[in-house]
Amino acid sequence: MLALFLEHLLSFDLGWILGLLLNNWLWAFIFLAVSYFLFGQKKFIAGFFVLTILLWSFLDFNKITGLGLLDPQFIMLTILAMIIVGLFVENTPGLSRHFVFISSARWVFVVIMYNVFLR
Repeated sequence: MLALFLEHLLSFDLGWILGLLLNNWLWAFIFLAVSYFLFGQKKFIAGFFVLTILLWSFLDFNKITGLGLLDPQFIMLTILAMIIVGLFVENTPGLSRHFVFISSARWVFVVIMYNVFLR
């Protein structure tokens, strides 16, 4: 999405840019609210642009690499694995001190398994 926006911006396609702005009021207000809570009262406009650029670049990365990191099934599987592994590690006395490593390994495992076997 970032590459598409830059393409239309550099070609001065004001109709497309205006259509993008007018058709996405809800997302604009959601991003403004999130940036207000994350960056505070003084820097929320700059935070809005940072969040928008990061999300658009992440969407382009997913499209280029073919990874399904924003698919609903992947998000559901990640949350389910986070709950199961998190409860197991927190309730096991010997593993609780390695929680960060196990959580990171769980995420890498879910990404690999989802993109190899479920896509």
